[in-house]
Amino acid sequence: MHVPKHELALLAVVAFSGCASWQKQGVSVAPPKKIRLAVLPLKLDFSVKNPAELATVAKSTATSAERKNQARAMKARLGEELDKDFELRVSSSYVFSPVPDADVDQAMASLHLSTSAEPTPKQYQELARSLKADALLRVVVHGYGKIKTSWLLLLWASSFGEGAAQGVVIAEAAANVWAGAAVAAEEVLQEGLEWFGGGYLFDRYYAPVILEGDLYSGKTGKNIWGWWFVDTENKKAVKKLPKAEQKKKEVRLLLTFEKARDEMMQKIERAAVSNEEAL
Repeated sequence: MHVPKHELALLAVVAFSGCASWQKQGVSVAPPKKIRLAVLPLKLDFSVKNPAELATVAKSTATSAERKNQARAMKARLGEELDKDFELRVSSSYVFSPVPDADVDQAMASLHLSTSAEPTPKQYQELARSLKADALLRVVVHGYGKIKTSWLLLLWASSFGEGAAQGVVIAEAAANVWAGAAVAAEEVLQEGLEWFGGGYLFDRYYAPVILEGDLYSGKTGKNIWGWWFVDTENKKAVKKLPKAEQKKKEVRLLLTFEKARDEMMQKIERAAVSNEEAL
C-alpha cells in the first residue's frame, strides 16, 4: 500500500547523521570555536482559516472572508515570532552560534530564495558562502494547533507492532536519502486515550506541534542530518503559568513549539558532538 510522503514520514524519523563524518562536509566542532549556523525562515506548512485555530479569541460577527484575512495576518506574525524564538535558542547553544535572522533574510532575498521551495545543494552553498555559515538548518512546521486526522490514525496505529511498522517504513524510505527509526512521539503514544477523541477533540484540548528539521553543510550543500518531532503539550511549562494564561491557546501552542524546538536542538547538538568524537 502506498503511503503519501508526509504521512509516511510521521511513522519514521529521519536519522541518517553518522553515515559520514560531518568534518568531511565542512562542519566541525572545535572548542572554543562554534559551528556558525544559519536558520532559514521557518516554513509554516499548514493552513489556517480561522483565528481560533491559533489563539483563544472572543466570539466575532466577522464574515468568513474577514476571518480568513485575520487568520492569514496572524499566521504571518506567528512566523516572525517563531523565527525569533529559534534564533534565541541557537544563541544559547554550546555547539552553535547563530547567523542573525535579518542577515539570513537579506541573503535569501538577494539569491531569490523563499521558504516555499527547498533550495538546491548549489543554492545552499551560495547562501552559506554569502553568510559565512558552516551549516544551515531548514525547519518545516507541519502542524501547529491541528493534526490531520489521517496522521492521528497513523500515529495511533503505529503503537501496535511498532517494530514491524518501522521495518516497512525504513525499507520503503531507503529509496530516498531517508533511513530512519520510529517517530519521536513516545510521549504522544503513551497517552492512548487522546486518539479516541478524534481530530477535533484532540486539537481542542491539546496543543499539538509537528516539526521537521534538516541540517545542510555550507561547504557541500548536502543534507547531513534530519529528524521529525511530535509534541502534544508542554505540561510542565503550562503548570507554571497563572490559571488565566493556561487557558490561552496561543500561549500553550508556543510552549509546545518551544519544547519541540529544544528537543530538535538538543538532538542536533548531540549529533554534532558524536560525529566529532567518532573522528
